[in-house]
Amino acid sequence: MSAKVATAVQRENCTKTVCPCKARCQAFRAEVIKRTIQNHKDIEAAKKAVYLAKKNAEINGDLYAEADPKLIVAIRIRGING
Repeated sequence: MSAKVATAVQRENCTKTVCPCKARCQAFRAEVIKRTIQNHKDIEAAKKAVYLAKKNAEINGDLYAEADPKLIVAIRIRGING
């Protein structure tokens, strides 16, 4: 048997194994994609809700004020206790 035929036979007989790191990375990537899709759906639903609220307010002759983003300011003061 020539070397080329031997390696071809060896390749056929060899079972392809997946590295556990690669499998873990693929699972993580799939999870990230699922979360991204869900976040996108949530953002689109929120935008649609704001749009409908504005539209309903305009129809009823009311005003719609968008919610302000929540902001927290934390200040660390050093030296008070020693």
